[in-house]
Amino acid sequence: MFMKKFIVILVAIVSLSSSLYVLKGEAQWVPTNGPNGGWCESMYAYNGYLFACSNSSILYRSTDNGSNWTSIYNLQSSQMLNMTSQGQYLFMATDGKGVLRSSDNGMSWTQVNTGFPYSTYPVENIVTSGQYLVCGEYRMYRSSNFGNSWDSCTNGLATPLYIHGLNAIGNKVYAGTNKGAYVSSNSGANWTSINNGIATQTVEKITSDGTSLYASASNGVYKSTNDGVEWYAINNGLPTDWYYDIIYDGSYLFTTTLFGRYRSSNGGLNWESCINGLTSMASVKFYISGNRVFSVLWGGAGIQYTTNHGNNWEISNNGFHAFTSPSIAVKDNIIYTCGNMQGLAVSSNDGATWQYVTNNLIDRYTNSVATNSSCVFISTVNKGILKSTNNGINWARYNNGIDTTIGKVLYAYDDVIFATDYNLSYRSSNNGENWTSFDAPSPLESMARIGDVFVAGSSGMETGGIIRSTNKGLNWATVYPGYLPIGIISKDSTFYFRNYDGFYKSTNLGVNWVSFTSDYSGGGVKKMYVVDNKFVLVSQSGVYSSSNNGVHWVSRSNGLPTVNEPYSLVLTGTNAFLTISSRGVWKMSKAELMPVVNISTEVQTKYSLSQNYPNPFNPMTNVKFSIVKAEDVKIVVYDVMGREVQTLVNEKLNAGTYETKFDGSMLTSGVYFYRMVTGEFTKTKRMLLIK
Repeated sequence: MFMKKFIVILVAIVSLSSSLYVLKGEAQWVPTNGPNGGWCESMYAYNGYLFACSNSSILYRSTDNGSNWTSIYNLQSSQMLNMTSQGQYLFMATDGKGVLRSSDNGMSWTQVNTGFPYSTYPVENIVTSGQYLVCGEYRMYRSSNFGNSWDSCTNGLATPLYIHGLNAIGNKVYAGTNKGAYVSSNSGANWTSINNGIATQTVEKITSDGTSLYASASNGVYKSTNDGVEWYAINNGLPTDWYYDIIYDGSYLFTTTLFGRYRSSNGGLNWESCINGLTSMASVKFYISGNRVFSVLWGGAGIQYTTNHGNNWEISNNGFHAFTSPSIAVKDNIIYTCGNMQGLAVSSNDGATWQYVTNNLIDRYTNSVATNSSCVFISTVNKGILKSTNNGINWARYNNGIDTTIGKVLYAYDDVIFATDYNLSYRSSNNGENWTSFDAPSPLESMARIGDVFVAGSSGMETGGIIRSTNKGLNWATVYPGYLPIGIISKDSTFYFRNYDGFYKSTNLGVNWVSFTSDYSGGGVKKMYVVDNKFVLVSQSGVYSSSNNGVHWVSRSNGLPTVNEPYSLVLTGTNAFLTISSRGVWKMSKAELMPVVNISTEVQTKYSLSQNYPNPFNPMTNVKFSIVKAEDVKIVVYDVMGREVQTLVNEKLNAGTYETKFDGSMLTSGVYFYRMVTGEFTKTKRMLLIK
């Protein structure tokens, strides 16, 4: 019996040892649950589905009329501008790929552009008229064979032409263009101008309530009771503005501008504002699906709808992750991220849920958020600096001595705060109560400090470079003239920055700077950070880390979308949070982002892999190891079945002693193995997680 048990155990160990060599896995960034919203380009209802496209080139689909959204397709830097259907197909008009066709409810798409010069003429509009598809933007084309081939159909149209909107009503197609309104009674083969009475050549969209036609235009709204032969203005209650869209929901007409939403219950004789519940005024398109009138919000607030003819509007953003977050900060475990025209969103549960800040947030045009130990600050486009002393519950303006149009970048320390824009820079030493201007190249796009010495950088073509202050920002002097100093950081009494031609450092508090060799080969650097004595770099091509002060870099971008650029990073608790252009906030555990730290550069005479400590552990433990020369090192954690759990280290390291952390918070209690592999050394050890 003993021998049988021994053999079983031996087989299990051999199986585990074999599987250790073949199983692979990497730490990944994962999206948080938001912030929801963002810029929505267009919508369409088809076959029980509702489709919406964001400015992040992601196509979303809803099966419950907009209550919840799921991303289904990446258009790869292109945008869906409109959609229609014919037969068993969906057709999408795009700004970079011409016309796309889908036969599986939007899950996959193919280009159908034969005869259509889509690289020269983008497609903003597409409609179905009988057996034809009609589409265009600068030219008009149509297809009678489901998009397999296209023919020009511009007979009767003026040139040069820009098509703002197409609408198929009955057996006719109506076009709003930069040369007025047009109609075609034969699916686009011939066009006739119907602009009599419209006092502008810019017509956006034409719709019908069943008896009359209505046109939205650059100087108001027009109506025709004789099929477009004559038009007259119907602007009672409407401000003088540019009206982008107009629809009829069976009871009310709706029209919109960038700054308002209006409705009429009497055929346009009178109009009234209907903005109750709207989170953004910037809307230029309406859509109707079921009992809902949808408004897509170009102001970054995503999608909203009304079920009561505009008496109030509801948010329809659950799962629609297109929020643009240029700035992120944390205070008291609360994460704050601003969103340009989207205001401010906060999360107090590590990104599991996000809420929009609305109380006293008097300007939704936010550019930067920063925190110190007592306050949260927001820079806005129109209202200057806003401050909250109760973790974002209430906000007030703090603009004494500051130009209220300042609104680009904030840097907040406990003893001093800086606000900077393209032309002006300000400083406050009393938490924003008062501000004084200082002379510096603007904008200051990165800043670091060592004691009372501050170093800041500007990318201005003529005035850019590194400036330095020895008295907390009261006075500044240029110490390194040059273009594009990015990502200034400080570590161990040394300043570092990245320039367009490489990395630089200063060991005498910014007085002198020298370049040093680095193997970084990624895209343009946006920001750098020092986290747990290690460099982290955010660039156009992803996230990178360095454990030897910027000489060697390792990509930490696994899981990130390949189309949209990262912006800013912040750490709180055990997680790192990263904002991504038009894709919201993503997160990764800090242990995965910065898996290894050099704790000694002393020359080692032998390889070693130490027992983890503490052991048993819950949920964090440390692993120390040593290598005798510069080489690739990989340390991977496996479960008892030999399945890879997490890669702790996978990079080239110099000779020395290192330490890495393992986070078991997402795992169940039990035995795990960690294995170190180099070119000349292999070692496996056992550890125990107890919860």
